[in-house]
Amino acid sequence: MKHVLRMLGIVMLGVSVLGPPPASAQGRVNILCSPDPAWCEAVKASFGKATGIQTEFVRLSSGAALARLRAEKDAPVFDVWFGGSGDSQWVAQAEGLTEFFKPKAWGELRPQLTKAVDGHYIPLYTGLHGLGVNEKLLKEKNLPVPETWKDLGDPKYRGLIAMPNPNTSGTGYLLMTTLVQLYGEDAGFELLKAIHKNVAQYTRSGGDPSLLAGRGEVAIGVSFANDVVERIRKGFPIRFVAPKDGIGYEIGALGLVKGAPNRESASKSKFSAPAVPGPWPMPGTMKNRMDSRACRSPTVATTRLK
Repeated sequence: MKHVLRMLGIVMLGVSVLGPPPASAQGRVNILCSPDPAWCEAVKASFGKATGIQTEFVRLSSGAALARLRAEKDAPVFDVWFGGSGDSQWVAQAEGLTEFFKPKAWGELRPQLTKAVDGHYIPLYTGLHGLGVNEKLLKEKNLPVPETWKDLGDPKYRGLIAMPNPNTSGTGYLLMTTLVQLYGEDAGFELLKAIHKNVAQYTRSGGDPSLLAGRGEVAIGVSFANDVVERIRKGFPIRFVAPKDGIGYEIGALGLVKGAPNRESASKSKFSAPAVPGPWPMPGTMKNRMDSRACRSPTVATTRLK
């Protein structure tokens, strides 16, 4: 989290090169924030404390955030889009909704990530995609833990699955693209149709399915590993399952909103934010002060990715 907050500050430092805002817009920074709300609160608190600048955020999932930026294209409200799936951020930059800014610390980022984003946004983290499974609930129903995406299409799991809506959630969209890459377009969409029959609830946010599984409202929630780990940290009885047929992953993003109204305020930052107290799970990293037995989630290096 400390590294992510530092990167956010570096970007804020650099926005002054893109031109000053109207005088009435000075003194604050507005963040469009797509990760877990706990992340958003941490970014708000740390940036505000480090700079003395009023910092506000609105939390929207990736798909909803992209729609918001499109709607406000002629009169932007936000200055920075923080986090969220890379595909949505890529589209935003391609449509002229955000601008790429190369910070001084660009060389400190992993080369494979900076190469992959190809100048569309700043890559902050990686997130692995899979399942949050409530084994107790499955055991009560005499059902096995699903091991592959294909298992989710089995009628025996009818009414036991929660998935994020791909229209609003980058997590949901990633599931679609993962299955198409694994099985091809025709077979991938046929599998999606089969899984759809078993879905009890579609959620707006990618993190909510794991919460529903943790509460026992469903047995299986399609979510990123970091969301599942956060539920485990809070005591929910679930574990992360990485489907054996391959999992998708995201490269979480940071982008500057084109025409951002508060660039001068953001550029005043001499950002040196300390680490935020408490373990905030970073997508894909799992480097948190948690019970190791509760955090047996895969890493990018050890997982079959698509």
